[in-house]
Amino acid sequence: MNKAGLPRGCEASLRGFTLIEMIIAISIIALISGVFLANYSGGNNRTTAINVGRDLVGALNRAQSNALYGVKYNGQIPSGGWGVYLNKASSTYALFADINNNGTYDSGEANNIYGGQIFAMPATSVLSSLGVGGDNYLNIIFLPSIPPLVTIANSVTSTATCINLLDNTTQVSDKIKVNRFGLIEEAKTCQ
Repeated sequence: MNKAGLPRGCEASLRGFTLIEMIIAISIIALISGVFLANYSGGNNRTTAINVGRDLVGALNRAQSNALYGVKYNGQIPSGGWGVYLNKASSTYALFADINNNGTYDSGEANNIYGGQIFAMPATSVLSSLGVGGDNYLNIIFLPSIPPLVTIANSVTSTATCINLLDNTTQVSDKIKVNRFGLIEEAKTCQ
């Protein structure tokens, strides 16, 4: 037994950590935490860009469902179907009922009391291109038929379109394709 009342050979285990060992351990923990936080915030920004695309796909799916199931707008089934209106100059897009059957969004056709909706995008997200020709606005209208026929109208009516969303902060983009049969998909490229 030694002076502390411990068996012989245990004196070294009472020594503890030196100051240098503590500084090294804290530095390693700080370095690992810094790397984790940097990756976490970068992933958060990419997630924001992807979520905007998924919200838009959700609005397109809702317009398609409304058309197929004959959802009424202000008490009547819209004769021109349901659609989504996008404009590059705006930070919003609209789920609307084409009540006057003119193939385009008009004021009053996206009233949320009757089933329409205006969606706001985050300030960092923009519609970088719309349609094959890169027009400034786009109407995607789903008609109440089986199979669901889609009218894609901008400056020229086409059978398919591509929407390119861009997050200006991270430069992450998301592409959404819609064809004339109503297939809506997130895509890596638009052709």
